Amino acid sequence: MSWLQKSWKNYRRRLLPWIAFNVEGSSTRHARHGDTLVANQVAVNFLYRLFDDFHRRRNVENDRSLRDLAGFSVARSRSGIVGAGRGVFVTRGYVREGAIAALYPGTVYRGSDPLFFQSLRNSFVLRCIDGQCIDGRDSGLSRLIYRSCSNRDRVGHFRLSDLSWLTERPVNPLAVGQYVNNEPRPRMANVAYQEVDIADGALPVQLMQYVPNVPFSHSGEWSADPRSLRVVALVATRDVECGAELFSNYFTLLH
Repeated sequence: MSWLQKSWKNYRRRLLPWIAFNVEGSSTRHARHGDTLVANQVAVNFLYRLFDDFHRRRNVENDRSLRDLAGFSVARSRSGIVGAGRGVFVTRGYVREGAIAALYPGTVYRGSDPLFFQSLRNSFVLRCIDGQCIDGRDSGLSRLIYRSCSNRDRVGHFRLSDLSWLTERPVNPLAVGQYVNNEPRPRMANVAYQEVDIADGALPVQLMQYVPNVPFSHSGEWSADPRSLRVVALVATRDVECGAELFSNYFTLLH
């Protein structure tokens, strides 16, 4: 198999037109409203408690905050799938079924936002059920756009999104979801993508700095067009033991 064929095989599962034309008969699970692994408000409450603990500890031992609150730690390392690059592993404790195991970081694009050039040769564009997309690539044009949007959105000295996921040491240890690999064999997935909407005002301004997502189009309760911010969580579909790699199914996304 040539390099181009291998690249296409990996890329096509997140390429929006390919998904649109191949969704029927696939393993896609476009769930109904309410068909979720964790309720939206429960997810937001968890993030509130976690981010508040980050803030109270002044960003010291944020990984410890995650272990204390959720009982596990996750980190990037070389994937067990040959040729897949890096993956995400449970490094301490275990992830309970229904727990948020990671977040998918990146720039959030609404349906009307331009995404063509950023999507070229970019396997990190994740499409939500309602057409919103999250570009989780941490290099190239995608990186520049995220940094620009993050620097744009501030309230006083508070940044409204997290920039550190673009580095090797993210302040928010959950912001590694873009490196979770597709299941190598059927029924090996142990996490599923779930859309979570953070309503304006749901998190205090000082805690928004830990959210690893930023809207491409300016929004927020301080703007003329307040909207909720889309975040995609990777939720455990079963208990995941320490040392195990997280695997998803790119066709499974719950609303």
